[in-house]
Order: sequence, then structure tokens, then C-alpha cells
Amino acid sequence: MNEVHEGGCLCGAVRYRASGTPARVFACHCNFCKRAFGTAYSLLAFFKADRVAFNDATRAAFEYRSPSHGRTLRLQSCPTCSTHVGLTAERWWAIMVKGRASSRRLLDVVLPLVRAGRR
Repeated sequence: MNEVHEGGCLCGAVRYRASGTPARVFACHCNFCKRAFGTAYSLLAFFKADRVAFNDATRAAFEYRSPSHGRTLRLQSCPTCSTHVGLTAERWWAIMVKGRASSRRLLDVVLPLVRAGRR
């Protein structure tokens, strides 16, 4: 079965659609995630890039190069409401779709996998 996960930003301008099961899911506790998302950890669901599509809305982008390992992270957000909607990591070949309130159905997929320790 090919599952479809749809979500987007708080104001509804930026929408995404990810198909299939995430290639990787985990709860990240790194300092970058703590600072960028304002939480003790961040639930992440990585999909292969060809399985994620965004609508035509403009997305703001911010690139961060880690001083500890030198790799680049590129955050994507809505320019209107500032909701994070995606992240690409130089180290990974996937696009991350934030598993927050932007996609309740995706959270239903991610949480059990994180709790079970699947990575």
C-alpha cells in the first residue's frame, strides 16, 4: 500500500505531500534541533527526495553549516507564518517533513516507529 502523507504550515500557504513509508524516523536530541525547533527533541521523518512534493508557494530557506562537522543543513519554512516545513541535510539523501501538527497522519506513523526504536 502506498501511503500518502499531506501537511503544511499553520497559515496553509505551503503544502507538502509525501508518499510511502519514511525511509528513516527518529527523535533527534542534537543541539541544532533543540535550538532550531525550540524543543528538547524533534521527531523527524525522512523521505527520499523523489517522494516529496511541495505546492508552488514560495518557501523561505536558511542554510546552516555545523561548526562541529562542517555539513550543511537547509531549513525550509513558510515566509508568512514561519512554520518549518522541511529540511534537507547534506549528510542524508532525503527531505525531512516535520512530524508536528502539520501532519497528524504522519505523526501516527512516526511515533510508533520511534517508540519501537526503528531507525
